Amino acid sequence: MEEKVYRGQSMQEVLQAVRRDLGQDAVIVGTRQLSQGSFEVHASRNSTLNPNSARSQSSNTARSVVARLKRQGLAQGLLETLLQTSFRASRESDGGQRGTRLEKVLSHTFSFSSVLPHAARIVALVGPTGVGKTTTIAKLAARIREAYGIRIALIAADTYRIGGGYQLHTYGTLLKMPCRVISPEGDFHSQLRSAISALANADLILVDTNGCSPRDEQTLARLEDNLAPFPEIERVLVLPAPSNELDLRTAAGRFLRLGVSRVTISKLDESGYIGPVLNTAHALGKPLAFFTTGQRVPEDIEPATARRLAWMLMRQVH
Repeated sequence: MEEKVYRGQSMQEVLQAVRRDLGQDAVIVGTRQLSQGSFEVHASRNSTLNPNSARSQSSNTARSVVARLKRQGLAQGLLETLLQTSFRASRESDGGQRGTRLEKVLSHTFSFSSVLPHAARIVALVGPTGVGKTTTIAKLAARIREAYGIRIALIAADTYRIGGGYQLHTYGTLLKMPCRVISPEGDFHSQLRSAISALANADLILVDTNGCSPRDEQTLARLEDNLAPFPEIERVLVLPAPSNELDLRTAAGRFLRLGVSRVTISKLDESGYIGPVLNTAHALGKPLAFFTTGQRVPEDIEPATARRLAWMLMRQVH
């Protein structure tokens, strides 16, 4: 089919014109920047191009990638951001950087930060009920000690479930790491200060908090109040991959009030459809820290990287 040319002052403006004219399934054949702030896009309605041309092969590859990203549920806005980033990257030298184009684009679209300890010596995992915070802490503790040989301690600050601290205390015993448990009785703030003081020799302290529904305003407010006097504690939000985007965005918006600085995505092994959680993480604008990929402790956790994310997006959706 005949190729059409579209021009505009921004890539988003041009892509909107393409969709209006050719529909959502338009094939982007090529893009280029004419001048500062002026863009040109070549597009067609379908892929019936000469299969022997290098341009056709490139177009079909790009179309295949975009189709997979759409099947993964990536939002249109994020897809456009990835396309614009890909266009800019194609005009710049990669300095010998290895990896697929998608990997490079993701590295410029998302931030990745998995260093522990980093800015804070004490890190608390926060998030909705059932996202796997306790198991994630055990995985982190074991893997980080194995990799760096640092002293790690645990604090179980889940005071809302009966026996909420038992699971983490058990992990602490198995890993031979000190673990302090905050009791539901007594003042939370004084107990947490006492636990931090008692673990002063640790290089890294990981704190498990109670999960709660993002719609449970009373419990969320209590958690916010519990952590408010401790600005030295970094808050890392845990979001589950197998969830719908409405619930994920609601959770992210509500837990953001706790002052979260990074995001860990859990249960990636339970879903081949990760667009919703990536849309949410991108909208949140916080660096991705870790991915959890199964129940095994400590094996099923890894640093969040663009390479791993690219692989997950390109795998077959089940």
